[in-house]
Amino acid sequence: MLEASPYNDSEIRRINLLKSVRIKAIEGLLKRCTYKEFAPDEVIIAAGQINYMVYMILSGSVRVHVDHLEDEPLVVYERGEIFGEISVIDQRPTTASVVANTPCRTLVMDEEILLSLVTASHAACRNLLNILAQRLRYGTSVISKSNFLKRQFEYYANIDVLTGLYNRRWLNDMFGEIANRCKSGGRPLTVIMADIDHFKAYNDTHGHIAGDRALYTVAVCLLGQLRKTDFAVRYGGEEFLVILPGTDIKEGRLIAERLRISVKETPIVLHDSRQLPSLTISLGIAGTQEEQTSEALIAETLIDGADKALYRAKSNGRNSVCP
Repeated sequence: MLEASPYNDSEIRRINLLKSVRIKAIEGLLKRCTYKEFAPDEVIIAAGQINYMVYMILSGSVRVHVDHLEDEPLVVYERGEIFGEISVIDQRPTTASVVANTPCRTLVMDEEILLSLVTASHAACRNLLNILAQRLRYGTSVISKSNFLKRQFEYYANIDVLTGLYNRRWLNDMFGEIANRCKSGGRPLTVIMADIDHFKAYNDTHGHIAGDRALYTVAVCLLGQLRKTDFAVRYGGEEFLVILPGTDIKEGRLIAERLRISVKETPIVLHDSRQLPSLTISLGIAGTQEEQTSEALIAETLIDGADKALYRAKSNGRNSVCP
């Protein structure tokens, strides 16, 4: 290299694209490259533009943003790495923005120089393929992580955080489908509406932390008495809905009685191991009738029927089951 050059041999040899490449053999191509410096936060490549340049980082680093520049970067490229090569190869608008992360010095080659380089050097061609393979692997891992996060979001969007039971959003999305499966298979469907007795007084006496623990404990009692094919929903406040596919009203009443006893016999244990008195619940039951045809009507009718039965249980002195 000429002594007046703003970069040196050691910086060139650190570039991944040029590893194991005889620098003397490509010296003419390197002289045709341009040298560019960028200040921190300076946009080097903007998303959506046509890019004709491959940038080789001599020092500093750049960050890649897929959406807004204010968001967390997708990846950061350091000294020795290159960027811009994919848009140069496929000649399509860029899908991400590249911004200088620190003061950044780069050596820049255009499409013609890149093609001449990989034609002249098998090592450079192999390096480029390896870089593209790494980009592909990283892209696959990002997609995999994105799908995982999407599944996590969907899971938590349907779960009540306090109790771990399904929430009303899940109920609105799924109850009609459950009713339709039971109807299509000629199977009965029973629901139980349960409400904690005197919950406001319990909250006022022991505090909201104890109230939250009580809701969680009732949820655990419900799940402990149900089959894997049953569903428990936090319907709202201190109300719970239990869905029993393939269960008729007679069997549903037995299950409801087991739920009532389980809650009554389970004390409320706080995080500091203090034990508070157990609660009681009132339960109302409703089951499908042969004349019901629409799954939406079945779901609506069952919930309404169980709610009315619950009020009868409350009127009968609470801590009871009513069909």
